[in-house]
Amino acid sequence: MSQNNMDQQIRQAADDLSRLNQQFDLSMKNNNISQDDLKKVMSDFEQGKLPKNISVAFQDARDLAKRTGQELAEHSKQGTTSATTAKASGNARRGMMRI
Repeated sequence: MSQNNMDQQIRQAADDLSRLNQQFDLSMKNNNISQDDLKKVMSDFEQGKLPKNISVAFQDARDLAKRTGQELAEHSKQGTTSATTAKASGNARRGMMRI
């Protein structure tokens, strides 16, 4: 994978993160949730103070986010690995004959 492609993927990921942060902020505003409210919920979750069903749902959401991030990272590595492997194996360039 070329440096240009990697830079483009990083820019795309940054744009996606920015868009998701904006959606999250809008959702918090629309539901009248402050940053302090969010910090309180996180603290309660970490201390085991949330009701069981909410705690389970919260943990499921965190696990899903973690798996999605790992899958995206793995997908990114596979793109890099395949390009590196093609070069390492000595494959000839398109239109060129290997001697």
